[in-house]
Amino acid sequence: MMSLQEELAKATSELSELSKGKDLAEAAKHEALAHIRKLSAIHAEEKDRQLSEVTLLKSVMDQLREELVAIDNVLGDVLSKDLEVLQNTEASIKSFLGLGDVPDVSALFPGSSHGGVISIKPENKVFNARNWFSQGAIVQSSSFVTQRSVPFI
Repeated sequence: MMSLQEELAKATSELSELSKGKDLAEAAKHEALAHIRKLSAIHAEEKDRQLSEVTLLKSVMDQLREELVAIDNVLGDVLSKDLEVLQNTEASIKSFLGLGDVPDVSALFPGSSHGGVISIKPENKVFNARNWFSQGAIVQSSSFVTQRSVPFI
């Protein structure tokens, strides 16, 4: 049998080993907590960075939306004015064609010669208004634009 001295030495040795294990576990626990704190700080910084980027993106999208609305308004104005011009031109052409004889339209085009012949390019290619009007090109163009007019946004 063991003596009391031996039992005490054995208990002291076991207690020392348990204390070392406890100290190692505490150190690992503190290391894990420090790592979690570090990861949490990195995550918070990333979250703040992403929030900042989303806020900037939202601002840019709002500006883009405003610009697109402005472009839509301008295009709507321009296209409606173009449509009005084409409709007026169509009505004028129909009126001219109804007269039986194509009137002199040279006054409508500065720099044109008398009799409906207009120089439209620097190369002096000749445009014959009489043939163009009789073919109904403007009337067809006006009808095409009228049928295709749609809002931008």
